[in-house]
Amino acid sequence: METKHGLVHFYRIIGTAHVVAVVYEPGELASTHSTITTCGSYAPHGRPGKRVETQWYGRLGTRVLPPEIDAIPRGDARLKAVYAFRDAQIARCQELIRQVAQDSEIAEHCARTPMDLSIAGEVSWFDLEFAEALSGMEEPATYFPVTWTE
Repeated sequence: METKHGLVHFYRIIGTAHVVAVVYEPGELASTHSTITTCGSYAPHGRPGKRVETQWYGRLGTRVLPPEIDAIPRGDARLKAVYAFRDAQIARCQELIRQVAQDSEIAEHCARTPMDLSIAGEVSWFDLEFAEALSGMEEPATYFPVTWTE
């Protein structure tokens, strides 16, 4: 088992009541995930800012296939292994987002409106009050650190 560290980022889709939460983990520019970012000016929630523009983060749920799955020839066995790999990542994302949704800073908002689970490993809410509260937060405060084991 390996301990992993990442970030759950909550953000508002500008001009809407749509709030989205996604999970990022440290990665590499071109070899670990199909979706990457630098996570802006991430700061651990509730602590002074820590610049991480030099660190790449990959979106959990978009990891590249591990070599043992990538080596499986095309066909039903490969398809089954790929789906199992992706499903496990998406379940992990949703678990971590649910965990962060209990944080006192956002728990009231997360509990007020049912969350919508996505097949892409993100969670969203349609709640104008939540969206406006996020818009009023400094960017670093919208990143919440998470830890898990694999």
